[in-house]
Amino acid sequence: MESRPPDTSPSTRSSDWLPEWANPVTLRGLILLLAGVLILAIPDATRGLLSLIVQIGLILGGLTTVWGALRRSGLRLVELLIGVAMTLAGLALAVWPDATARVVSGVIGAVGVMLG
Repeated sequence: MESRPPDTSPSTRSSDWLPEWANPVTLRGLILLLAGVLILAIPDATRGLLSLIVQIGLILGGLTTVWGALRRSGLRLVELLIGVAMTLAGLALAVWPDATARVVSGVIGAVGVMLG
């Protein structure tokens, strides 16, 4: 019996079981939009809650950015680095919640340098 390598054609990838709208860019946009709306909707929230929203937004946004970079043909190094930086920033906020302003400023600056 002949052994074949697994079929990795586009027809057997995540597009078979995920809805068409479920792609990294759409999910990242929804996550970051939700985080922004929550922050705007409850401006008097405690610093801890705002920090938690930013942490979750950065971690999930970073993971979807990494997913998008790895999903495309060819390595998207800048996109991959941005995703890793966002994820690490979210994790850093989870470990050091008092550093929210500094970490967010650093991430915004780093993304600006990478994109600009």
